[in-house]
Amino acid sequence: MNQERDEGPDPRIDATVGGKYRIADLIGRGGMGAVYRATHMELDEPVAIKFLHPVFASTPELRARFRREAVALARLRHRCIVSLLDFGEHAGEPFMVMELMSGKPLADIIEGRPVSIPFIAAVFDQLLEVLAVAHDAGIVHRDIKPSNVMIVGSDHVKLLDFGLVHLPGMSIEKLTVTGMVHGTPEYMAPEQCEGKETSGAADIYSVGTMLYECLTGNSPFDGPGAAQFMVQHLFVEPPSLASRGGSPDLPRALEDLVLRSLSKLPESRPTADAMRRELAAIIRGTDPLSVAEGASRERTRVAALSRGERAVTGRVGVPTEMPARPGARVELRVGDASRASLLRSALAVAGIGSVIVPPRAGGAPAGPAGDSSGAAPDVVVLSAREGLDEVRRAVLEGAATIVVDVRDVDQTRDCIRAGASDFVAAETADAELATRVTRLLRRPRRKA
Repeated sequence: MNQERDEGPDPRIDATVGGKYRIADLIGRGGMGAVYRATHMELDEPVAIKFLHPVFASTPELRARFRREAVALARLRHRCIVSLLDFGEHAGEPFMVMELMSGKPLADIIEGRPVSIPFIAAVFDQLLEVLAVAHDAGIVHRDIKPSNVMIVGSDHVKLLDFGLVHLPGMSIEKLTVTGMVHGTPEYMAPEQCEGKETSGAADIYSVGTMLYECLTGNSPFDGPGAAQFMVQHLFVEPPSLASRGGSPDLPRALEDLVLRSLSKLPESRPTADAMRRELAAIIRGTDPLSVAEGASRERTRVAALSRGERAVTGRVGVPTEMPARPGARVELRVGDASRASLLRSALAVAGIGSVIVPPRAGGAPAGPAGDSSGAAPDVVVLSAREGLDEVRRAVLEGAATIVVDVRDVDQTRDCIRAGASDFVAAETADAELATRVTRLLRRPRRKA
């Protein structure tokens, strides 16, 4: 917000608010209100006080929106959210008292150029952490954008402006109804553009748009107005990062994550927690795709060595363990698209091909896109989250079955009773799955 001067004295300056806060000066104005620097008179503690503009304070709907922002801040206590200290009314105008902080909005840092990867890693890790907490509480921000992400110090995040937040249990005061569009067009999810009900997936789309912008210096879409942005969010696939200014050296896994977060389908986007974990792995270079690319480069390097050079280095090549049964079919029946993609990459590192076959509730699994072979699977990989019925169904098909994401002894026992051939504990690295699959492929196929 930019500080502005009114044509005349501001009646709030030097006023006492709520009987304990004295207003010192104006920090800045926004579209909906103004923020002042003030002091708690008894504690001599600096605070920030936010008021609605007088013209809006007389509108019941906007007063309710202002109150809803305060409720959201009160419910969400997190180091990456500005702290709400008080809420009340002064001279007929609602106000909220918040911690006073100084920083710079992310929008000012991007300024049309790519941002450094270490900075991106720190900022988006915190942003996704706080969104995971909010989404777990049923709270959706619905207006994630660079100007609402304040950077305090070198890289500490404070998420601002919960004015459009969706809260559980507040249907009576709900300010956005189906068919109404709310948000910032450059960062709105497709479902927001259509005025549909939104979930945490809408916030992830906005995060993906911001991440794209940080990596390239440009938004994925251009347009002279809101309508053009919304049409592209609805119908146009985002271009590659390189085509918009991204470095050609960016990890392929990073681009894949960004584009999945920008999926037109909410259910195809990762959750905040999954996106946070995947981004951290990509930055470390420990994600399956980066590991596979590293192994491929090493195989190429070693293959180019002479026999004498191999003797000196002690490297005789990087073995790739292929399935013991030629033409074997490995199916990943995992409902979470992001999780299925990670498992597929983990198998690919070991040279094991697989197909993703999303489980279909109450029946046979849905076939993978573009796959009409009708071949029976040799190994089926399932997540414990899919339930025991999926395990029993795979066993009845005669496939060897591995259950991943097993969290405790009870789940292990249940999987074994359902007929699972093997299991992988939740805390085990995904690379272990390849070892288990290879072991099962060496066994004779069980009869259905």
